[in-house]
Amino acid sequence: MEVTELVDLIKLHYSKPDNAVGGVLHIVTDDENLAKRHIIWVLNEAKKVNDTLAITIAEELLKMDFQSRRKVISLFNSRLKHI
Repeated sequence: MEVTELVDLIKLHYSKPDNAVGGVLHIVTDDENLAKRHIIWVLNEAKKVNDTLAITIAEELLKMDFQSRRKVISLFNSRLKHI
């Protein structure tokens, strides 16, 4: 998945009523904890509540190297500030 596609998915996730502050993704998107262990934690938590969008996002982030994950989150945060 391309960086911009993943950013759009994260934005969609935030637009959901229960995810206004990021839901289970907030430790990655807001706190910028980008290590695989943090994303695995998010993935496991998302599975517990059957948050299919967060599961998809976490799985896509896990496919990326650290620098690519940083690029996704930086782009998401820069776009968020312009909304």
